[in-house]
Amino acid sequence: MKKLVVSLVALCMVNLVSAQINFNNIEPDAVVTTENEMGYPIYVYGVGEWNAEFYIQNYMYPDMPASSYVACFVEGAGVVVNPGDVQGMQCIKPLQEGEMISGSSNFAVSDGAPLFPVIYDAELHTQWLNTTAFVGFQVKNAGAVHYGWIKMSVNSNNTFTIYEYAYQTSANTPIAAGDKGSVGIESAVVANTLSLYPNPATNNLTINFTEKADIVKIYSVEGREMKSFVPSSLSETINISDLQRGVYFVVSQKGQEKSSHKLIVK
Repeated sequence: MKKLVVSLVALCMVNLVSAQINFNNIEPDAVVTTENEMGYPIYVYGVGEWNAEFYIQNYMYPDMPASSYVACFVEGAGVVVNPGDVQGMQCIKPLQEGEMISGSSNFAVSDGAPLFPVIYDAELHTQWLNTTAFVGFQVKNAGAVHYGWIKMSVNSNNTFTIYEYAYQTSANTPIAAGDKGSVGIESAVVANTLSLYPNPATNNLTINFTEKADIVKIYSVEGREMKSFVPSSLSETINISDLQRGVYFVVSQKGQEKSSHKLIVK
């Protein structure tokens, strides 16, 4: 068991030191319609009053389309925009795979107040229409800047589709649009035997298993073990009210098989 703990922590450190990229595949793809005014949340470190650093907001109404945004709700959160304003609007640049996102990118960044860079406007910013591309973003965590990307499309049927996103866990480190990294705690998983509810969670977390695990551990993104327990059934509810807001990994082990899911605590 001691060897197992060391192995899992080592996997976390590989994610931080070697690959440095935390990749999140959204399954199924998230389709954003005009019915949800708040939009689709993107959780990176899950900090700030809004918990999600970004909300992708779709106001592409069929009869009277309004500007749509990647809203930045947390201080230090920002997206890569085209140079210059368009009638006072900051317009998000559609990045192609491989384009670098770094401190030299042209960011529009929130100073703590909500910021609404435009992803689509029927008259003034249509670069994204019928296009799948990448939104470059930055966030701050513990005062340090981290860069990342969101893959999405703006569709002709008045919907948006969000496919996946990734970010550098190492501060001030550039990332290429579409770069998913290599080996990390999530990509080392060889089984998918658990699900979490609710997620994001606040006080209690229910973990459901397809088969009973030998042990379950919760790790921080830095690789610190935060909780550990041996499940006695296929459904376990645990108290997580002592965990601070942020991102964690729930890792279950049965024999040599591991399953990991990302957990947001808000």
